[in-house]
Amino acid sequence: MTSFLSIAFPPGLTYGLSFLVALGILIFVHEFGHFIVARKLGIGVTKFSFGFGPKLFGFTRGETEYLVSAIPFGGYVKMIGEGDGDEVSPEDLARSFHHKPVWVRMAVVVAGPAGNLIFAVAAFWLFFVLGAPMLTARIAADPGGPAEKAGLMAGDLVVAVDNAAVADFDELDSAIRKAGLGGRVVLTVERGGARRDFPVATVSEESRNAFGEKVQGVGIGISPVSLPRIGDVLAGSPAARAGLKKNDLVVRIDNTLISSWADLSAKIRTGSPDRPLKFAVLRGGSELMIDITPRVEEGAVANGAKKPEPKVGIVGSPDTVVRKAGFLSAVALAFRRVWELIVLTVMVVVKLLTRTVPAKTLGGPILIAQMAGDQARLGLGQFANFLGLLSVNLGILNLLPVPVLDGGHLLFFSIEGILGRPLSEKTRGIAQQIGLALLLMLMVLVFYNDLARLDVFTWIWRLLLQIWHFLLHLVHAG
Repeated sequence: MTSFLSIAFPPGLTYGLSFLVALGILIFVHEFGHFIVARKLGIGVTKFSFGFGPKLFGFTRGETEYLVSAIPFGGYVKMIGEGDGDEVSPEDLARSFHHKPVWVRMAVVVAGPAGNLIFAVAAFWLFFVLGAPMLTARIAADPGGPAEKAGLMAGDLVVAVDNAAVADFDELDSAIRKAGLGGRVVLTVERGGARRDFPVATVSEESRNAFGEKVQGVGIGISPVSLPRIGDVLAGSPAARAGLKKNDLVVRIDNTLISSWADLSAKIRTGSPDRPLKFAVLRGGSELMIDITPRVEEGAVANGAKKPEPKVGIVGSPDTVVRKAGFLSAVALAFRRVWELIVLTVMVVVKLLTRTVPAKTLGGPILIAQMAGDQARLGLGQFANFLGLLSVNLGILNLLPVPVLDGGHLLFFSIEGILGRPLSEKTRGIAQQIGLALLLMLMVLVFYNDLARLDVFTWIWRLLLQIWHFLLHLVHAG
């Protein structure tokens, strides 16, 4: 699928533009939430800024200056009487932020995160209307599981459960779970151009959730499987030099039948840089034989260290179908997706604080830029989905009770509502400094994680070693 950005821009520029577009939209909807509610509740607004720091350019309309500032990682809305030391003229007292009731100030603060959540609903609505890519109901049967015992095989495509059609793996999984523990389902399977029915009993099945934790559910011992179709061939790789092409379907390697991407990956890992693997591929209805000699590269992570393994330089093509929703059903799906992400975001924060999820999993601007570029190149729908995900995260994280965040302000206003008076300026100042220090530490952490993912530190260490050896060589030569 051709993307709306990759038509005109190369990959590197796409990442940068996608990041700026994503950042600009999310900052705008957040600050616009503060801005519009403040105006509607009778508070004067003097500045609406995209970015922090020195002003780059802007214009004034009415009493409000709209500007773009030098540091793009955020923005702000400046209201009359917002700061503790702000001087307010007598005629502006009624429109001053601090002279408004607590509930009004809280509404203005909540409006920013609320803007992000409302935007997320709109973004997900667009995603579902344009079409969400879903894994097909092509399956692999777990060894010794109910599905395998019933006769199901890797590569089977399930087209119906109990005579009700299923279009993707999500619908298949939902139909199996509805049968309940100890139930029975009849799977209609497409295999080799023919259809067959397989009755299968449901059992208790252990799986892992998004955090890697073990959970119990209902299943029949199946998992989604992708065909061994080439999605991309990396430039300069052994596969590219041998002539393998995108969309080639691998059917055999060294006379071993290949029915899934997992089979393909496992066979390549048994390869050696001393011996070529004989690939039999289908291309345009014809079978071709291609010899590819793997090369050993850094691969999967084992016990914190990257393990060398044979690779040929290919990327899989996910076996997906596009499922489009109607106008109203897309609205319902969008609201459900936002709620699921709110719950997930809160759980991630809790698990980070309890150290169930390691801090090294956090990503910063570099990772976001990479992901934004990747999603933009997949099309407008995928980019909208990515924006919705980021917007929910931004909205919920801003509600954390950390001074300098919206949640910190809500905390102060809640205390003021309970005590009947605001906290002292000194107390608020100390809390703001602590909150700022926490955010700076978080920024350092996510930048470090981003650089570590890119192996920048390994590259720097190798460069320093090369310089050291060069200096030693000069000393010895002298």
